[in-house]
Amino acid sequence: MEQNQTTDISGNSINSTNINSTNINPNKLENIMNKMQKDGAEKVSKLNSCQDDTLLHDVLINIIKEGDAEFKAQTGRNMTYAEMRMMFG
Repeated sequence: MEQNQTTDISGNSINSTNINSTNINPNKLENIMNKMQKDGAEKVSKLNSCQDDTLLHDVLINIIKEGDAEFKAQTGRNMTYAEMRMMFG
């Protein structure tokens, strides 16, 4: 059986066995990711008036960190880099 190597959001190398170790239902995972993507997009849409690039950067990083913590709480594992990109671009 071939295992796909990927990294989590922290850059740690993980394989497909580790990704599925929480035995989360794929439909539930998709629902979690869709909700987080929608919530993140709503937060970002409120930033249009932000003129300070440094502040904008910090707020965007915090949105991703909050999403990472929520994902971990709901799935019991770190999100992969690919999952982070799907949800937050």
